[in-house]
Amino acid sequence: MIDVDDYASAGLRTLAFGRKLLNEEEVVLAKAAINKAEKDLDNSETLLQEVYATIEKDLELLGVTAFEDRLQEGVPETIRDLRQAGLAVWILTGDKLQTALEIGKLANLIKPKDSLFTVDCETKDELIQKMRSICRKKPIDSLRKPNTIMIITGKNLKWAFDGEHEKKSDAYENFLKIASACEAVICCRVTPLQNQQVAKFTKVRTLAIGDGANDVSMIQAANVGIGISGKEGRQAVLVSDFAVPRFR
Repeated sequence: MIDVDDYASAGLRTLAFGRKLLNEEEVVLAKAAINKAEKDLDNSETLLQEVYATIEKDLELLGVTAFEDRLQEGVPETIRDLRQAGLAVWILTGDKLQTALEIGKLANLIKPKDSLFTVDCETKDELIQKMRSICRKKPIDSLRKPNTIMIITGKNLKWAFDGEHEKKSDAYENFLKIASACEAVICCRVTPLQNQQVAKFTKVRTLAIGDGANDVSMIQAANVGIGISGKEGRQAVLVSDFAVPRFR
């Protein structure tokens, strides 16, 4: 029995392969929904994600891969210098939570004395209550004292951003307060759209660094965008304000 969590806990990047057989009627309905979503110029990406979510479920698992993605030379030292300079460092990744944690440790973002705060709620209501509870129990500034690192999953990040437009929900404002007080934040299992939202939501000056096509929207949304040229292609470099050969 393959345990993907064991691979992720070892710091390996994992990928599961699955399939789903659709009948002709399901294909026609899916194509119609995708065409409709693509024609919405304002919300195309969000609507497409919703369509894909309705299709990509109840999949048959075919297999799993896991491989080591080593950090470039100088990455831990660079992140150390950024933190010492007073910058709040956010890592946005599509990896599983366990993999993201191990990468955070290897990259020198998570130190032994840091306090880890994980946000992985099962429901939106649970997330709202958790944010309220934290803000009610202690001053937000106290999070800075133990060098708190927040780890949040893409699902919870989506619910937090939903609250930005819901007058009855304070999840967004509470999340903003808590995340802004943390020394660093790791967002795992996130989409390119969420990368862009993070770059825009903090209400402070942001610098975004990325090396692939998934980072394009994030780089464009930030105040300063840096593209890294290399094996991932040149999409990030072409939309960036500055291009560098290495994250160093």
